[in-house]
Formats: sequence, structure tokens, C-alpha cells
Amino acid sequence: MWISETQKNEARIHEIDLDLVQGMWNQGNDTVVVKDGLIMNSDSRMLNQRKINFPQLPDLINGGGYSIELWLTIEDMKHGQKVLSTIGNKHKGIEVSLMENNAIEILINDGEVREVDISENNKFISDQNTITEGQMHHVVFTIDGAAKIATIIVDGVLSDGSPSTRDYGWGRIYPYLQDQNDTNICTFDKGFDGTIHHIRVYNRALRTSEAIANFNAGQ
Repeated sequence: MWISETQKNEARIHEIDLDLVQGMWNQGNDTVVVKDGLIMNSDSRMLNQRKINFPQLPDLINGGGYSIELWLTIEDMKHGQKVLSTIGNKHKGIEVSLMENNAIEILINDGEVREVDISENNKFISDQNTITEGQMHHVVFTIDGAAKIATIIVDGVLSDGSPSTRDYGWGRIYPYLQDQNDTNICTFDKGFDGTIHHIRVYNRALRTSEAIANFNAGQ
């Protein structure tokens, strides 16, 4: 399978990775947890404590990417409630929070002080009504530093917007975000009313089909 493109006096032809095509064709049928790029795999026994060690995340400015996968149950969808954070004194890392309209959000930060407001390009939220209280959910945050695109997949469904809310679900990452590693500790908020059953971290951006396969594999 090939894609061709032209730009004024230049023409390019690209061969599509067969794994990408096969993953799309098998989307919804694959039920095997993805191992490629897996750098953290913490189950409920390991998550009983309030904080755990967290791996180094790739630098986005150099084209790196990563995916954060959570299995969690939320008992109270309190707007603004933090779930977990890796942000320390250097103000670097990720933070997952609950938002209004039954949504979940990830904040990514490199600790740099800038004159421009990047809040629309370092905070990414799922579609509305993707989270239900008292129900176990599977959430994958994918941060792709090469494409500069962030996506969220909840229970095997890509948050891609809706006619009544937003035109699209993905977000554009601020192109100059850099290193997001601070203390390498992940802390679970004391006020979080819920349970985190499983966390996986990948040192690459999972494909949507791979995130769906992980959901189908079960917790």
C-alpha cells in the first residue's frame, strides 16, 4: 500500500507500514496486550501505596512520544479532582484530573516559563460523558512528539469530538515542549475517590488500534 503526495514541483511516494494496515484491519479483534515499548507495568498490589516509581519519558521536542494507560474506577466525578501526578519542584511531568461533563484530562508540562499561553496545547481532555461513576474504565493518553498530536481513547473508543461539542477530539501539542521528567515519582492524590487498578507506561506513542487491543485484552 502506497501514498503519493505533491507540493508544487516536488512529488513523494511513501510505502505504508504493513503492521499499521494490519492493525487497522484487525481493530476490535486483537486481544493481546502490547509489549513493544512497555517500560512500566504496575498492578493493584503495587498501587496500594500513595506513590510509586515512575520511568523516564522521552523528550517530545526530539520527536519522542509516550502513552499512559490506566484501568481505574471513579466513585465521585468531582470537577478538578486530581487523580495522579508526576510533577515535582521543577514543575515537570504529567497530571491526570477529572473534569466536568464526565470527562478526564491530562496535563503535560516541561517546567519552562513562557510569555505565551500554551494551555490549549498542553492540556487534553476526553469527550464528554466518557466516564461513569462506579464503573471500571480503560483510558489511554497518547502523546506523539513526532506528529505533535495528543489523543485519548476511553474503553476502546477514540475521543474524536461530536457535532454538539467540538469538531475533533485530538489536540495539538505545543511544538517546543521539552523534557518532562522531574522526580520520577508518581503520586496518587489523597482526595481521589476511586481506585487505580493498573498502570502501563510506554516509551512510544501507541497506535489507536494498539490501545483498543489493550482494552479488549482486559484488566
